[in-house]
Amino acid sequence: MTTWDDSFPLGELKCTDKAGELHHFQVRVQVIGERNDRMGLDCLIRPSPPTDVGEALYFASFSEVEPGLLQLYGLRNMLPEKYHGCGLTRTLIPTIAERYGKRVRSSTTKDKNEEMRTAAATASWDHMVRDGIASYNIGEDRYYYPTESVPAR
Repeated sequence: MTTWDDSFPLGELKCTDKAGELHHFQVRVQVIGERNDRMGLDCLIRPSPPTDVGEALYFASFSEVEPGLLQLYGLRNMLPEKYHGCGLTRTLIPTIAERYGKRVRSSTTKDKNEEMRTAAATASWDHMVRDGIASYNIGEDRYYYPTESVPAR
């Protein structure tokens, strides 16, 4: 698994928690498994400064499933409860798509053996759909950001 010290700074995210308090987060990434012109990406997030979280992190894993399309495979928020529900996922997805010039899609709930999209991940994607920045394909049971293709970088 990617560690904070093994990853590289990507930037900062700003998110508001359930109480309306603005938080700043550091984002670090590790590009993994590059082969056949496909990439994997592990993202680690923690508050800036990380004074009250110890070693706890938010983790997200992306994998390129075809040229120009990343799939969000896994999420895990191990940060204290006050950082849950503050929009880290829906802020991270556009950041990754724009930084790497790729579209991002969700996992599906149809194939439980290969993929799994949690209720929390679905809620984040639904929020993005309501905001008009993501779309849902009912036939595939997948969400996409952005709603249209992204130009390659």
